[in-house]
Amino acid sequence: MKISVKFLSTSLLTMLMLCSVVFSSYAQDTMELVAQEMPVLKGDIWVKMSDDEKISFIWGVGHVISIQEVLGRDNPGLKENNMFVNKVIEAHETRSLTMNEVSEQVDNYYKENPDKLDTSVMEVMWTESILPRLQTTDSPEKSTN
Repeated sequence: MKISVKFLSTSLLTMLMLCSVVFSSYAQDTMELVAQEMPVLKGDIWVKMSDDEKISFIWGVGHVISIQEVLGRDNPGLKENNMFVNKVIEAHETRSLTMNEVSEQVDNYYKENPDKLDTSVMEVMWTESILPRLQTTDSPEKSTN
């Protein structure tokens, strides 16, 4: 049996189109799930995480701050409007903390406040690790999200 190149090309193209439809549908479903919920890490999960998972989270936060800092260098408007990153940088310049120290501060907060496990880890990092190291008197109070 002889198969023509045209038939083979058409069949291959049809299969590729079918695969792209299937995969794009899957990707869209996944993106819809991601868009539906961006869970906030809170104490109830933090206290169950391993030390490596906690450090990974803190490391990720640090990377986001680094990215924002770099973007702010070329875009003064972005830098001026990013109070959180500016305050983190200010606190770091006052006295830097290791990721282990930040993790310990968050751990201690939840140990000392077991009734506040619904408080976000970012809020705890802000109140326990960042605010105490700020030198300015115009430092914002903790967020009440």
